[in-house]
Amino acid sequence: MTMNIATKTQPRGKGRRPFPGVALAAAAGLALAACDFDRVLDVPDPDVVLPELTRTETALPSWRAAAIGEFAAAYSGNPTTGEGIILTGGLMADEFEHTGTFPTRREVDNRNVRVENATMQGVFRQVQRSRRLTEEAGEVFAEFGPDHSGRSEVLSLAGYTYIMFGENYCPGVPFSDFDIRTGVIAEDDYGHPLGTEEIFQHALERFESAGQVGGATDQLQQLAAVGRGRTLLNLGRFEEAASAVAGVDTDFTYLIFHSDNTGRQNNGVWAFNNSQGRWSVANRDGGTGLPYRERADEDDPRLAYTPIRAFAFGVDAFGQLKYPDRADDVPLATGIEARLIEAEAALRGGRTGDFADIHNTLRDGVGLAPLAVAGLTDDELVDLHFEERAYWMWLTGHRLGDLRRLVRQYDRPVESVFPNKPGNQVSFPVPVDEENNPFFDRTMCDPTIP
Repeated sequence: MTMNIATKTQPRGKGRRPFPGVALAAAAGLALAACDFDRVLDVPDPDVVLPELTRTETALPSWRAAAIGEFAAAYSGNPTTGEGIILTGGLMADEFEHTGTFPTRREVDNRNVRVENATMQGVFRQVQRSRRLTEEAGEVFAEFGPDHSGRSEVLSLAGYTYIMFGENYCPGVPFSDFDIRTGVIAEDDYGHPLGTEEIFQHALERFESAGQVGGATDQLQQLAAVGRGRTLLNLGRFEEAASAVAGVDTDFTYLIFHSDNTGRQNNGVWAFNNSQGRWSVANRDGGTGLPYRERADEDDPRLAYTPIRAFAFGVDAFGQLKYPDRADDVPLATGIEARLIEAEAALRGGRTGDFADIHNTLRDGVGLAPLAVAGLTDDELVDLHFEERAYWMWLTGHRLGDLRRLVRQYDRPVESVFPNKPGNQVSFPVPVDEENNPFFDRTMCDPTIP
């Protein structure tokens, strides 16, 4: 309800005079205030919690909540802070096509991202913000709750931020520190650029630490295990990756929660694709992408889409139905991913029977016919495996990393793997902002290196 308050003008000469005592008191107050400006300006601010007051045991739930919230913004994005890694990685890969008007997003789709790209500056900052907050939360938990389950959770989330950088960004990403208690960045706090393998090593350390927390629940142990397996897969240590996930239940799922409570809590994939029409579900993107919509039309239960109207020019576009509502949660780690890691280790080890059994057990669970692997060449088996990974983990931030692995670990030509677009990048460059870092080396960051 909107209330309008009308003001009536008093007739001249008939207005009520203020009570003399009130007038004198007001005048005295003004006189006192005029004599002590510092006192007037130095007022308490009850709405702000000072940083030093947050480093207590009672604040641990707040640290956990903040870490999860920042991670969600970096991972799936939202309409308030912007798109996340699922959206941008899927756009450079073959999951999405650009149907909006932003030239910065068009650059991502075209695989030709400038270091001044404002959209990608925002994404980079959000992932770094999430990385630093999850690590800071881990430090606070280590001090006040070393065996608290929350410590395991935030450490795993920190590990996943490093995975985001390792899978989606060029080599040479720096990781700076920042002490929120002082608000000062010392020279030693500026990060030195790390190569892709070093980034994954940092991720591995976080997951190993998360798995060693005494109070970690079984679910959080499995979250750390999937993170370890994914990291080892990126490092090409296939058998170790399979061993890491051996104890993960196939029905395990760790979700990143979303809500319709506020825009910042909305599911960003739904927001930018289904609601705004700035992204569209792709089909054979650039001539080499997978036929996501065609497979959905063949009733593959892992894929679903619906026609929508694109933001730009009202052209036809397609909305995903994996997350059909703004409040839908997004899986970060699953038992299905654990089985797919084991399948790839079997494939690399020449155990084709085990490879087929793992895939067909998963497919049988959703009513899909078994794969026909007899007579397939090694290259065809690799193609089949990565296609299955793409469908199982559609729109969960895996695809760009998988395309890069096909080039890096399986010696596939870039042009046979990535959508054929005007550019030739296979990863995101570190934004120009980081050139303020005295240790950053732009020559290390080549976004054409897988």
